[in-house]
Amino acid sequence: MTLTDSQSTVHQFTATTNAAVAQARVVAKDAVTQIDAGTYGCEAWCRSMVKMFDIMARGSAMHFKTAVSHGCGHTSSTAQAWPCGMKPSDPIAVPADRDFARHPSVAVSFTRVGGKETVPDDAIGFYPAVLPAGATRLSVYLKDPKYMGASYTGTVRLTTITSNLAPTSFVEHPAAVVL
Repeated sequence: MTLTDSQSTVHQFTATTNAAVAQARVVAKDAVTQIDAGTYGCEAWCRSMVKMFDIMARGSAMHFKTAVSHGCGHTSSTAQAWPCGMKPSDPIAVPADRDFARHPSVAVSFTRVGGKETVPDDAIGFYPAVLPAGATRLSVYLKDPKYMGASYTGTVRLTTITSNLAPTSFVEHPAAVVL
């Protein structure tokens, strides 16, 4: 899923939500008018609740349709299966090490852009989990969905893995991602 796909999905979810709120506002205004007139009884309350339930059900169905149309719940036998919405960020360019594989980890915790929310280091994953020798791209992904839907900045540490699998050195690379 590209960033463009994510933005399109967010726009569709937002439009559906905004439409449901507008419809609920009409139901609420109608109820207030009836309450002010002294005509809002048990039957009117039931009608309002049925209308609100209908708005919620139709909105939820549209959200589900949007999610399915953008690949949520779809798995491919040829690709890594990611939970809905938990796909890795767009690739991040990192410096190459032509001789050794590297293990990515969090050097400076990922913090929400414009906010103070920090993702716990153990809720961040990397793809691939080990960067092969010569590779110059990796992606970040979330392991906890409660942090989805924001831009984060942090620093990735790439620890060199020697032939005997002992870490020897590392480089740190700043990263800005949308997760």
